[in-house]
Amino acid sequence: MPISPSYRPRSERQIRAVAKAAARIPGPLPIALPSSRRTLTRITSAMDAPLYPPARAFVMPRRLPGLLDTKDTAIADLKAIPQAWAVVKAEIPNVEARVGNEMIKPHLGNFSFRSLLQFGVVKSDALDRIDQKLKALGER
Repeated sequence: MPISPSYRPRSERQIRAVAKAAARIPGPLPIALPSSRRTLTRITSAMDAPLYPPARAFVMPRRLPGLLDTKDTAIADLKAIPQAWAVVKAEIPNVEARVGNEMIKPHLGNFSFRSLLQFGVVKSDALDRIDQKLKALGER
């Protein structure tokens, strides 16, 4: 029986069901029970989604060859292509320190350099120069 923090039982039977479910879950998260004015303290906030086993037929997506740019190409994809990353490193000083933060590393496959423009990580004129040089590289 899934229990949310906002759940309010209406009858003694529901209270017993909640108490029984709460006994199996460690940790405190009080839920007020209006009919008896008692509080269950064993319900936890660890009501996360269940863990599912990995799909058997899952195939990791891969990037198809195409023109590279700083708007639509993820930073991780640029890092995976040595010629493209050399262009980026030449135009953006200390780029490794800017995108090498432990908090941002897992997300480099989702961010492009243009998406980081609003945070001041890179400057627009540098990205324009990178786009010209990446276009000269052709499809990758």
